[in-house]
Parts: sequence; C-alpha cells; structure tokens
Amino acid sequence: ANTPDANANNPQAAGMWDPQNLSNILGNLTHPNERANEGIRDLTWSYPGDSFNEYLAFSVAEVGVTPLINTYNSGIETAVGDTSLFNDVLPDTNDSYMSLTLQDTGHSWGLLSEMYVSYDNSSAYITDLAGNLLPSASKIPAIERTPPRINLSLIAVGKNRLYVTFSEPVWGDAGKTTDIDSSDFTITGNSPVDFTVLERSAEGSGAIQGAVEGYLTLSSALTADQALSLQIQPAGADAIFDKSQNAMQSTYEHRITDIGIGVFEPVWASDNIHRDDVYGSGVTSLRDFTGADGSKLLDNDITLEASILAPSYTGLPTKLFYDVDPPAGVSESGFWLPSYVSIELPLPNSDVRTSDPTRIQNGVRDFVIPGNDSEIESGADVEFVMRIGDLYTARITDPDDPRTLAPWVIPIGSIKQQAGDVTILNNVINPTQGDKTILSYSLKSPGTVTINVFNLGGDLVDVLFRGSQGAGDYVYSWGGTNRSGNIVARGIYFIRVVGPGIDEFRKVMVVK
Repeated sequence: ANTPDANANNPQAAGMWDPQNLSNILGNLTHPNERANEGIRDLTWSYPGDSFNEYLAFSVAEVGVTPLINTYNSGIETAVGDTSLFNDVLPDTNDSYMSLTLQDTGHSWGLLSEMYVSYDNSSAYITDLAGNLLPSASKIPAIERTPPRINLSLIAVGKNRLYVTFSEPVWGDAGKTTDIDSSDFTITGNSPVDFTVLERSAEGSGAIQGAVEGYLTLSSALTADQALSLQIQPAGADAIFDKSQNAMQSTYEHRITDIGIGVFEPVWASDNIHRDDVYGSGVTSLRDFTGADGSKLLDNDITLEASILAPSYTGLPTKLFYDVDPPAGVSESGFWLPSYVSIELPLPNSDVRTSDPTRIQNGVRDFVIPGNDSEIESGADVEFVMRIGDLYTARITDPDDPRTLAPWVIPIGSIKQQAGDVTILNNVINPTQGDKTILSYSLKSPGTVTINVFNLGGDLVDVLFRGSQGAGDYVYSWGGTNRSGNIVARGIYFIRVVGPGIDEFRKVMVVK
C-alpha cells in the first residue's frame, strides 16, 4: 500500500508510487499470534546497541522478477499520516503499519509495477508490543491502496476538448466491466458531455481494458477566466475505480489545465531598433513568436510586452522565464518548464533565467531580456514561457491538440557591420508611408559629430545632428524630409557622418 496525498501534483512531495519517488511499501507486520491492531514496538525499528540497519532486512522485487533485493532501500518510517486509506484508524506510534522508503531512481519500477516484499528476521530485532520477535516472511504482496488520480489535464482557451491522463488504468465500476464516461466527472461551470478513450492498458483483469488517457468534451468553449478557476473532480465516491477497486476520492480536485494555453500571451518584442511606428513597416517590433516567419531581433536589451487575457485575474503576479537554445535532454518534445508540474511533463530546466515586470498597467506586463546575457548572440533562439499566479503558460503548435506544447521563441540576428563603424538599415524608404532609414555608428573617442543629408547634386537637404558626443554607440533616422519638414522628391540621397576617426557616406533611395 502507499501513503499518498491525493490532492498533490508533485509525487516527490506526496510520496506517491511512481518513477520519480518509489516509496512507502506498507504492510501489516504484526506477530501472527497477535491481533492485527496489536502493533509493533517502534523502538525496535532502530534498537540502540544493535548493529543492524533494519530497513535492509526487507527486500523488494516486481512481481514475476527475481531476485528480491534491498539495493534501493533508503530508510523506514513508522508513522502513517493518512489512515483514511486503511481499515483501522491507528496511532502514529507502536501501531501495525510502517513504510519502507526506496530511492527515486536507478531501478525500472514505475507507477503500475506490482511489487513483492520479503523480511529476514536474522537481519533485525523487530518485535510486537509483547516482545515477540517478528518472524521472517517471503514474498508478501504489496497491497495497492493508492486511489487513482489525474496526472495531467490540458485544454486551450476557446476550445472544449480537455485532454486527461490518469495515474493508472481506470474503470467506471469496481468490477472493471464498464468504461468511464462524462457522467463520472464534475466541473462546476462547464459540464462534461462526452468522454473518448485515447489509450487503454491491458493491466488488470476485467471485461474491458482500463482507460489511461482520453478527451473529455465540455459543454462550452473554455474561457481564460475558467482556465484559472475551474477544477475537475470525480462525480462521487463510486465514480472512477482502479484495478484494485480503489475509488478516486470524492474530495479529489485537479485544476482544469496544468498549463495555461491562451491565458497570458506575448504581444510584441522590441530591441529598440525594431520598433512599431518609428521607422516604418520595414523595421517593426517582432510579433510572431514561433520563429516561423524569419523575423529576428538584435542582440540588445529586448523589451517584451505580454497581455493577461483573463479579465478577472489581471491583478495576479507574473514572471517571465527564458533560456537560450536549451540543452539536449531537457525535453525530447522541445518543451521545457522551470519547475515540476506533472510526471507527464518535462523535468525542470535548471538553466532558466527569470525577469519580473518592469511595467504593469491593468492586464499588460512589460519584461526586459538583457542583451548582456552571454548566450544571447546572433543565430541563437531565446525561448520563453511565462507564469501568471501559479500557472505556467505556453503556446501549442497545433490549435486543435493541447498536447503540442511549446515555448515561445525570439530568434536573434545581427546587423552586418559596414565600413568605418557606420551602418545603414532600411535604406529604401517611402516617406508617404512613414518609412525611415536607420543609421547607427560607434565612436571610439569623444568629439564633434555632424550628420548631413545631401542630394545627388551635392546640395544640403537636412541636418540630422551637429554637436559633441562621447564615445559609444548612436542611432539616428531620416524620414525623407528636408530641413523645412517637407517630403523630398524621389531619387538617390546620401547621408554623411563625420566624427572622430569617421568620415563615411551612405546611400538612401526615396520612392513614392
């Protein structure tokens, strides 16, 4: 048996029987001549003066696999906190239950493994309350008392199909003769109307194979507010059963979606060069966060604006998590998370960096990804997910399949530096549409700088800057106007930059 916290998502915290934390094999180990509730003296689990590690007196193995071993034993606990799963309500001390804790990794045992336990009394001095030595025992079945639970639920805002996986195969009755269906679930505010099984397991005898995962269809499309508020739970204490006739507890609740899809979304990102309504349509903020359209930002400080789409939750705290080209092995699917969410999702990515909002206005949040991050360089991809409250948010690659989780992406490019540390961008402009050409340059030492615009005849058209500047990087723009602010005739123009160690011309074509 196990000692689960049926409401917890993290198996390592809950002590659940699963690949992350195989623990708490429990049994009634009283002396056979005593009553079952007579108890075991806790002192003898670690009797002072003996040379035994009592937990090594127990060995375990999966049913059908030999030999039984104590290789992964790591300790014994005598307290069983949740007695609601056992037949008798017993005290924490000197009762008839104990738990054998096993290492999390190194073995092949999983959530559905059936286990045997053996005990060798020549390796321990464990007694009952009357002082009778506990006899050796061979191949005691570890009774499975853990109720089934939901491992993962995913649904996108605007959709009505909820993907659900279970911790073990489940049926609609204790006799394993009927399927689960929509009537076995309760979701306050959005009633289930249909359940479609996607995968079954042959484990456990029954008239039909138990369901492992499926789609639960809701009565209406999910709203962003509901993604943050709704819970899914069994319709009652006799609605959903595992192969050992354990029922999903009626008090068990699982949030409607473990990842927010369409709840908190990026809107635009800017490197202060690619900016909306500044340089025209040729150099605008990045708005596609899939990496598919070829848009890139420069290796500068990047401002990312995101919007909370759940109007009732705009006051929740938010955070940005980002990584650059996450290492192989974080997730085979390409999706990653900063911390544990579900056994069905990737383990935490320890390389993530975080950013708190620099601006909060109603449901809008601005974050900054610093350009001085050593991994952010041309050719890299900055991947990010966000969190609102305690719900991580991400995108999906298939709008009809909530399982296709992926981080958002900001591809990083670079400006091809031109001669003399003077570089021009967007040098074909249409002033009538608001286009501007962008001029960047670097000064290695301070001095006087002039930036003038000339036509083909050498006539001065405009003065962009004249004055003293210190060493550093500078950006200016020209929108195709003369010194009076009027739009110039179409044709070829030249921008001349003169400063300490610089005397460069750059060509601009004005079209209409």
